[in-house]
Amino acid sequence: MRRLAALLPLCVCWSLACGPSEREPGSPDHEADDTEAEENATGAASSESAGASEDPLPEGPPPLDDSPSPARSSGSRSFDIASWANQRGIEAKLDAVERCEPAQVGDKPEDSLFCYRVAAARKGYESRIIALYVVRGKTLAKAFELPLSVSLEGEREKPLVELAPQPEEEGKSVVFSEIGTSCDDALSRADADHPDDPAAAKAKKAAITDICRRKGRYRWMGGTLRRVGAP
Repeated sequence: MRRLAALLPLCVCWSLACGPSEREPGSPDHEADDTEAEENATGAASSESAGASEDPLPEGPPPLDDSPSPARSSGSRSFDIASWANQRGIEAKLDAVERCEPAQVGDKPEDSLFCYRVAAARKGYESRIIALYVVRGKTLAKAFELPLSVSLEGEREKPLVELAPQPEEEGKSVVFSEIGTSCDDALSRADADHPDDPAAAKAKKAAITDICRRKGRYRWMGGTLRRVGAP
């Protein structure tokens, strides 16, 4: 027992001398630990930032297509005459026509059509005819027609002069006036086109005049259109 008691103070001293002790702030070992901790924290933050940058951004709505839609004329060849006639319970027996379109003319404007056809060529010129059809009883009847344009034979898409109808007064009148080249300009060009051929210039001017003399205001009277004056 005396020997054990003598050894006990030695063990306590050994423990205090050799055991772990806290490093004082500012010591080289303490600074090394702080630097390592900071590097680990910085690395972790960098990893999180890199991961966030790799995430795909949410897709937004697709861009709007604001390009204008192609215009569609009421006089296009897509107008379905048979369907129009069936809705009214009538037969649609027409001359050979290129196309038709709603006319909005007459006692019942909704029951009228403008239809277009090409007349047989005469003396090297072709005319396009417009005809007004209206519903009468159970049939579609022709109420009016006139030459609308003239061109050189085989060049119907390049009219020398052309008129177009413009319904007014809720279908009680129609104005036919030039579109594109005016009558005065068309007549002047005829002379310029044939400076050394008076006969050819005269024939062209006669074809142009036959169209231009028909321009003006037409009024719906007695089941047809009648010319009542200038446009």
